[in-house]
Amino acid sequence: MGVQEEITWLKDDPDRIAVFISLGKLGQATIRSLKDDMSIDDWWPVKYHVDNLVKRGLVNLKDGSYELAKDIGEKVFKGLESEKFMGKEIKAV
Repeated sequence: MGVQEEITWLKDDPDRIAVFISLGKLGQATIRSLKDDMSIDDWWPVKYHVDNLVKRGLVNLKDGSYELAKDIGEKVFKGLESEKFMGKEIKAV
């Protein structure tokens, strides 16, 4: 899939895009650090969205932490930045 298709897929779920943006801003994170960064009580929803991001190829697991995939994940993150989507209020998971 291309960058625009991935952005559209992310935007379809406010919680999914919130997890993706949080991970992009942190650079590298564990499920726990994402949960804490997003001020969420339960880690299961974060894990669910991260697993879907991994399956989609946007995120990779490296040395026990998750990070944006070097190719498509980073391009999608930059695409969201260029759309000024980062500044919008996003409901946490």
